[in-house]
Amino acid sequence: MSYCLNPKCPDPSNQKVPDPSTAKFCSNCGAKLLLGDRYRAIKSLGEGFYSRTFLAVDEHKPSKPHCIIKQTPVGGDRDDINEEAIELFHQEAMRLEELGHHPQVPSLLAHFIDRKHYYLIQSYLDGISLSELLKTHGAFNEEQIRQVLNDCLPILQFIHAQQVIHRNITPENLVYTQPSHELPQNNSANQAADPVQARLCLVDFESAKFARISNLFMAGTRIGSQDYAPPEQLRGRATFSSDLYSLGMTCLHLLTQKHPTHLYDIDADRWQWRAYQKYPVSQELGQVLDTLVVRLVRDRYSSANEALEALNGGLAQFSERPTFIPFISSSTADSANSPAADSAVAAAPEVDSPSPSSRWTCRHTLNQHDAWVRSVALSHDGQLLASGSGDKTVRLWSTQSGELLHTLTGHNTWVRAIAISPDAQLVASGSNDKSIRLWDVYSGCLTTELQGHRDWVRTVAFLSDGQTLLSAGQDKTIRLWHIPSGTEVQCLTGHQHWVVALALDPLGRYVASGSRDRTIRLWNLATGQCFHCLKGHMGEVLGLAITPDGRQVISSSADHTIRVWDAKTGQEIHTIQGQQQAINAIAMSPDGTTLVTGSNNKTVCLWDLSTYTLIDTLTGHDGWVWTVAIAQLASHPPIIASGSWDGIIKVWRPVP
Repeated sequence: MSYCLNPKCPDPSNQKVPDPSTAKFCSNCGAKLLLGDRYRAIKSLGEGFYSRTFLAVDEHKPSKPHCIIKQTPVGGDRDDINEEAIELFHQEAMRLEELGHHPQVPSLLAHFIDRKHYYLIQSYLDGISLSELLKTHGAFNEEQIRQVLNDCLPILQFIHAQQVIHRNITPENLVYTQPSHELPQNNSANQAADPVQARLCLVDFESAKFARISNLFMAGTRIGSQDYAPPEQLRGRATFSSDLYSLGMTCLHLLTQKHPTHLYDIDADRWQWRAYQKYPVSQELGQVLDTLVVRLVRDRYSSANEALEALNGGLAQFSERPTFIPFISSSTADSANSPAADSAVAAAPEVDSPSPSSRWTCRHTLNQHDAWVRSVALSHDGQLLASGSGDKTVRLWSTQSGELLHTLTGHNTWVRAIAISPDAQLVASGSNDKSIRLWDVYSGCLTTELQGHRDWVRTVAFLSDGQTLLSAGQDKTIRLWHIPSGTEVQCLTGHQHWVVALALDPLGRYVASGSRDRTIRLWNLATGQCFHCLKGHMGEVLGLAITPDGRQVISSSADHTIRVWDAKTGQEIHTIQGQQQAINAIAMSPDGTTLVTGSNNKTVCLWDLSTYTLIDTLTGHDGWVWTVAIAQLASHPPIIASGSWDGIIKVWRPVP
């Protein structure tokens, strides 16, 4: 196929020749079809304020790779070309070449003037825009918004350091893309990039690159998308913080599925995005977004670095970035697409609109945390409850009275992971500050701080000997620590993405790790070797449990399923379906008969592991249930704890 670049061509896409892909001249207007005798446009991708963009192929290379042509008029129908404009064009092209050294910015391949037009040839970035993801997968949640900000703000750091203001940051211009620049055979909005390899890229630098050139012949042109642009940019006075405003507006659009024009209350003179958010948003993220979209420049973040520090609790550096948070639809979660499709599938009843349980009651509602609760743990006897929260604290509770025993402070950002030692003498906490802290249960004092992870710590667990602690996190590692000496004794590597879940064989032989790379790995604790990599989930693995005899591993995922695996063979035994949202956490009853799950549908579910059926649903949380725990002593009724985005911990007991 060939597409004519002549703006006056009456039918640019329809070449009336036997083989349009080899034609040299347009059959409709006679214009040359090869730009610079090298680049053949094959498809129009759209028009900007003063330029047009085309998908093209480079015919000088054997593989004929795809590239992008950007066409901008020199000056209407004038025959003369302003020398100053030419010089500015070359300067802007040199700046774009410098920016193209960043892996998340398109590379400049060539630039020239031809037939009264400026042309830029840029690398083609194959991917899916945030706008497309919003249309196909719905509103973004908090973690996905944080991912976007943590991926995009470092790009802004880079381009601002080159004295460039993008001026057109929108959902359309932020694209998740794979490293390969080849165009896939069946590219569509539903085909998201690979979650392990993809990265967020910032495209369309036409506003930043040609602002001065265009003003030479297009007086009064507004730079960038008006609906995402701050007031100072609309008045022609864009600053570096103008890009931060546009990024903030983009995030509000992704959170609410509402165009920015619908989010501003003229009477109240402020943004009212919270009235339209689809998912809960923590106070910390809300404050970051509010500061990004403040209308006055002096009240906004002054730099991308300042915004990153505010976002990550004072940590501006975010290692091993960027990566992609997969969006799971019901079609991609279909078990028929799983490598283990031949295994038995147990379809659970629909539970998205559950009835209150008649067999369980909420004994305590604990609401002292000031932000969401991401992790809870119970002592073996069920008497002690520990919780970690976005308010940076660890709290210890009595499950009998609901009394708050200790508030442990020291982490300087979110606490994501909690574990209680087998003898209930120590509590371990893991945080976004990359540290693990060990606390004395009775005194509430810090006993040890463990440093070694290079990114957020997502999960911790004690071995049954009480002398060894395991931790895992966003640096893709599992680390073993000797508690008495406070030293790291082993580091297990192999996952291709964050490790967010751990489960220990009760007999002490192996540990299971679950990752955003959608796999579960089983590791021999004696040798440190991975002896199985379990594949089948279509979304990130979020929760893990192991049966008391160590024979089965159970996993939950963002693909809305629970899967049961044979630990010896690595084969999938069952897939439990029925829930329509991500299953964030699972816990196994000590006798191995019951599985407890927490889900984005705000419920806690109980499953019979002998039949793989749903036996009860506990309701009451007002946000996603992020974490669950269960404990039971012989001759005593079981106790369940759950923590949620609503900042609430609930303690559940069977109805007498």
